[in-house]
Amino acid sequence: ASLMQRFHASKHVRQLFHSFQRGLPHLLPGQQWYVVSSLINALGSGLYYPFAVLYGHQVVGLSFPLVGLGLSVATGVSLATVPLQGSLVDRFGARTLQIAAHLVQAVGFLGLLLAHSFPVFLLLAALVALGDATPAGNALVADLAAPDERDRWLGLRRVLANAGLGAGGVFGGVAVATGGIGGYQVIVVLNAVSFVAAAGMLTRLPMQTTRSNSSTGSPATPSNPSASLEARAGESRAARHGVSGYRAILRDHPFLVLVIVSVVFWMSNYSVDIVLAPYSVSVLRVPLWVPGALFALNTALIVG
Repeated sequence: ASLMQRFHASKHVRQLFHSFQRGLPHLLPGQQWYVVSSLINALGSGLYYPFAVLYGHQVVGLSFPLVGLGLSVATGVSLATVPLQGSLVDRFGARTLQIAAHLVQAVGFLGLLLAHSFPVFLLLAALVALGDATPAGNALVADLAAPDERDRWLGLRRVLANAGLGAGGVFGGVAVATGGIGGYQVIVVLNAVSFVAAAGMLTRLPMQTTRSNSSTGSPATPSNPSASLEARAGESRAARHGVSGYRAILRDHPFLVLVIVSVVFWMSNYSVDIVLAPYSVSVLRVPLWVPGALFALNTALIVG
């Protein structure tokens, strides 16, 4: 009976593994650089992200309300630039804009080493948020993936992001717990380095390997980021109504409802992640490594 139980358990494990394999996209030659870039980017972000509020409080010397205000204002400013960034994706391509966004974030994080006042912290937080808010990431997936594989590519992107964030959270917690202020500075530097490395990986991504995005076999090049399903649906609606650009989006009421729901969902989702570290350290009085471990556990459950 014990042998049979172990046999069935191993069989279930193999079935889960094969199901996971079937859910992965098929990579064309050279597209592994996108996978590596995404993982490095997420690993660096995981070092810093769980401790962002604590960094502003412990290193920059701001109160928790000021740190929260700075991060909120920075995010609001960055969101106002998203329509412009979308136009830049159309003009220069998703890969180019994603590389630029990574480099902007690297500059912002390195600048945090010199931040000791609220205005400077706000400016650098805005630079970081500017790169983080770019729509180039999803547009790049649309460039790389065939229409019937976009869901798998987006799923892979989420898995890589959570795996990297979780691993980074563990190492970040150890660095902060053992190094004090120096530990905070180390994770900021490593995060900046990760953005530079991720940008370098994307420069090696051969865009000629992008997928066909229609039955006619037209390539989804960076100059044609409207190849995504959402954009093509928007184009057809625009043709029916005789409008284009953002006017077409504003007339798409179901899509606007989806946007509003997404805002509420992500606001509640991120608020837990952001306050987890300061709440754990300041209220629960746990060691500094615990928030990183909790963050890693959270991401591990998502990956699973």
